[in-house]
Amino acid sequence: MQYNATQAYMEGNRLAILRKDMPVTKFIYQDKKLIAAPATNPVLAEKALAHANWSSMSYDKKLYRLEQKSIEMNISATLFSR
Repeated sequence: MQYNATQAYMEGNRLAILRKDMPVTKFIYQDKKLIAAPATNPVLAEKALAHANWSSMSYDKKLYRLEQKSIEMNISATLFSR
């Protein structure tokens, strides 16, 4: 989830919130409430950061592009399916 410069990543009932220039905040979602969680497991924060960085990194490295064959096949399928 993203809102402005804040990103959130949830795995099961564990939640990590990333805010620019601030430490990662971790919570447990229980009974429709967020409960502060101890910062003992860095894996959730690392996954949250990886997901947050993926979109800009993939764009910069042009990883979002389809192979030319896939594009041609999709266009052909769309045009001739009418």
